[in-house]
Amino acid sequence: MCWYCEAPMRFLEFELAHRAPQRDWIIRKWGEGVVHHRKNLVGTHSGHCNSRAQLDPNSVECDEHLASIRKEIESGEDHRG
Repeated sequence: MCWYCEAPMRFLEFELAHRAPQRDWIIRKWGEGVVHHRKNLVGTHSGHCNSRAQLDPNSVECDEHLASIRKEIESGEDHRG
């Protein structure tokens, strides 16, 4: 299922979308571990849905999203398994 439109996807339609975009200045500010974290990635259709899943990089929502990921990583709550 596509995270954005909630429609089924075929394998060749699938892409991972970064909710907070992977721009150079965002990576410098938050670090690659935060920007490429599993909680910043969602499965979408390629194209339209992928671009629509992205947060505005200058928004408070984007900063809060990335801050929560960083906090989870730093606190050791980030359990990968």
